[in-house]
Amino acid sequence: MTPAPEITIPAVVTTVGLATWFGHDVTFWTAVGCACVLKLVTSDPVTDRDGRPLKGRARAGQLFASFLAAVLPPFLATKALAEILAVQSRVVENLIAVGLVIIGEGIVRWMIRVSQKPEGLIELVLRIYRGGGSAK
Repeated sequence: MTPAPEITIPAVVTTVGLATWFGHDVTFWTAVGCACVLKLVTSDPVTDRDGRPLKGRARAGQLFASFLAAVLPPFLATKALAEILAVQSRVVENLIAVGLVIIGEGIVRWMIRVSQKPEGLIELVLRIYRGGGSAK
């Protein structure tokens, strides 16, 4: 039998000699930035309590908060998850970061909601324990 051909990563993807910012290289920040733009462009417009779209400073503030909520999870958790999963490739590490951007804002919003109403978390845990519930 012939051995399977070795797959090599193109030189464009390698990060040898690239600058790092806050402990992450350029490819990480590029992946996170692209995922953030995709997330912000495809997300539903935020409305006020009456259902009207936000405008001006309120909209800018909401976009900034969404951006931070999308960037912080991959910034804080990518390396830890890569170590837990024993990932050795920067490409896979960047894919983990993109995944964290996509689900990170939802996780942050859920954590804020739970911190404002902790009895909701207790109710959710009890429903799951009893076998009849899921997260809302």
